[in-house]
Amino acid sequence: MRAYFSCFLILVLLVSTECNGAEREGGGDDATAPLYIVPVLWHGPNNQITTIKEAISLAYLLTSGGRKRGQASRRAVVAIPDLQEHKFSDGGVHFMFAAELFDLGALAAAGVEYVPLAQLRGLAETGGPAGQGVQLAGKGLRRHQQAQAQAQQRGQVQEQEQGGQGREEEEEEEEQGRGRQAGQRRRMQREDGEAEQPDEAEGGASWDGRLDAVLFFRDTEFPPVQSMLDDMGVGLQAPRRGTATWLRSPISVSRGCSAAQVEELRALLQPYRYVAMLSYDDFALQTHKLAGTLLSDCGEDLCCEAYKVRSPLFHKSERIYGLAEDFVGKAIGKDKPFMAAHIRPMPDPCVVLWQSADEDLDPKELEDTCRTDFMYYRLVPNMQWLIKQHQHQGAASAVFIMTHPTIRPRVFRMLKAGGIDPIFIDMAQFNASVAAAEASSGSSSSSGGSSGRTALRTPVSNSLLAMVEEAVAAMATVFLGTAESSMTGMIVQERLTRGLPPESTFFMSPHPNCTVAPCALRDYYTRRAERLAKQGTLKAMQP
Repeated sequence: MRAYFSCFLILVLLVSTECNGAEREGGGDDATAPLYIVPVLWHGPNNQITTIKEAISLAYLLTSGGRKRGQASRRAVVAIPDLQEHKFSDGGVHFMFAAELFDLGALAAAGVEYVPLAQLRGLAETGGPAGQGVQLAGKGLRRHQQAQAQAQQRGQVQEQEQGGQGREEEEEEEEQGRGRQAGQRRRMQREDGEAEQPDEAEGGASWDGRLDAVLFFRDTEFPPVQSMLDDMGVGLQAPRRGTATWLRSPISVSRGCSAAQVEELRALLQPYRYVAMLSYDDFALQTHKLAGTLLSDCGEDLCCEAYKVRSPLFHKSERIYGLAEDFVGKAIGKDKPFMAAHIRPMPDPCVVLWQSADEDLDPKELEDTCRTDFMYYRLVPNMQWLIKQHQHQGAASAVFIMTHPTIRPRVFRMLKAGGIDPIFIDMAQFNASVAAAEASSGSSSSSGGSSGRTALRTPVSNSLLAMVEEAVAAMATVFLGTAESSMTGMIVQERLTRGLPPESTFFMSPHPNCTVAPCALRDYYTRRAERLAKQGTLKAMQP
């Protein structure tokens, strides 16, 4: 009998623990407690940007429409994380600070409730989470010193070679152990963390980083959630896995997004306060690709509409555009029209193939290795056609090219053979622009000018250079992109946000109509709508 009661008590305690975990930190029936949406970052800066845009769109979806009359609206606050450098190009050691890369003021002006994730965690200026966390002593100090040495070595190499850009797309982290170490090193980097601490009533300074739930938008097996959280470098802890804590979203690109499904999601999230959003290109159809949903006819798809309305608010900052304008002014000429192209062989082994010293690449090897083998044959004809079509605008006089530095020699030879003189940003130019901007800011500040700002805290890297390259491309009169790349996607969406017409944007494609002339941006959505009508969502993904 005693053994029976002991087992019964243990069972009661386990059930109680599970329930308490679901209602921790102001969840449960308290409809006034805000929901904090924490986007979990995937590999590659532009994939991370897509995820943040989806989180902003989800917050809008949860707080607008669909509620019964008189029902209070629960606040949804997006925790904006700092981006991670690209692991391939930069080792993923440092943060790229969101407050420097993006115009967060635009979110506030539009009524988007957000808080920097570091601030929500209560990080002090000197780094490290408040309370328990990594301390700069012992192993932590040694890791910090190793990270600084690695960054210095990378900087010396970058000065010797022409810069480049962070490489993107849907590559998931393969070495989880190294990822955790990189996450720890990034925590050490927060020497200049957020100075302003959140109000304790907002739950910020007191939050210990323990998530109440993980909300996953795919039907596949969960990815290595804790490893991804570790990479974010702010001491986040996933809840113990269980049906009440690791949740499948009732809305997604594959399940649909009706008003009834959104209401189901609201009810599902009601018991929780801190929820990790695990979504990349899963919230609505092809959010990472080309225009996302900005040119889509969303119909009754509320997720598609939410992304169309809200995602443009998350755009690059005046600081990033200032660096882009400095390059354009010096290399092309202020206010002069120019063309831009982003060339990204896919997937990564295809980039390696393009690095070959052989003058010509083997057609069979291209077909076997690359999803974008057509690019090798169509890049030059597409560019030549665009130059001819836009000669009257003067845009053909300067052609800015974005591509990974390791394949610049091949791209340069290909374009040069086609009579095109490409312009690149090299790392020396970029360093000079950053230094000039900081010197100008310091001068304005010391003389009492209102435009003074602190020095850039984000370390100079290929990933940061890529952000500036994207801003240059977003300013171009005409743009040619790689549809398969999320980098092209963020450029296209930034261009539309800036008011550039869709007719100024093109992409390379295997479509038979795009052999000489590139595909026009709107054509992609026309053809996709036709496939959607015939085949359904999941078969409408190809150009």
